[in-house]
Amino acid sequence: MKSAFYRVTIFILFVFSVSCQKDNIEFQHLILILQPDETYGNDAVINSVYPESNYGKLPDIHLYAATEGGRSYLNRVAITFDISKIPDDAKIDSAFLSLYFNSNSYYGNEHKGENGFTIRRIVSSWDENTITWNTQLVATYQNEVYVPKSSTPTQDFIDINITNLVQDIVDNRDLSYGFLLLLQEETPYKILLFASSNNSNRSLRPKLAVYYTIQK
Repeated sequence: MKSAFYRVTIFILFVFSVSCQKDNIEFQHLILILQPDETYGNDAVINSVYPESNYGKLPDIHLYAATEGGRSYLNRVAITFDISKIPDDAKIDSAFLSLYFNSNSYYGNEHKGENGFTIRRIVSSWDENTITWNTQLVATYQNEVYVPKSSTPTQDFIDINITNLVQDIVDNRDLSYGFLLLLQEETPYKILLFASSNNSNRSLRPKLAVYYTIQK
């Protein structure tokens, strides 16, 4: 049995609108909010300089482009949320991803550079505890989302609209394994410091809010 802590912080499901009818068909509007902790969260950094190393338990998920020893240094991020409670025939009205600045990152204390980034749907399986750069995740460009660069050094990225990506996941569950985050231009020097699901501050962990409609 999941604990009360799990029910509150990991999975929140609301009926936010009374059922409505159209052409004698009854619909229900619901909200799913997910902000998993280190036990239930799935996010990891993959790193080009250490391509066989796993970074699935860091307190932050940082997008990074730099150099080290004359070599290009790139970080990308894989992240997924359990939306299995959303039925296959649901219509996604809207979906928003929120990523929060991690001020205690080992990699610095501010976002830097021309750090706009892209979110794509991953179509190959991966595991937080084994994923590496050499895993070579496959992601689709379909409905990718471009997020503009940070406007302040400590910016939170709240309510990034990923509605179409989440609808794609619901419509293609067998080919959907979360999201790949990568810098729009992977050239030095730029960084984004986001808290991961392993962060000790529960309010900073990645959050997904999905508003959807089902037929009753």
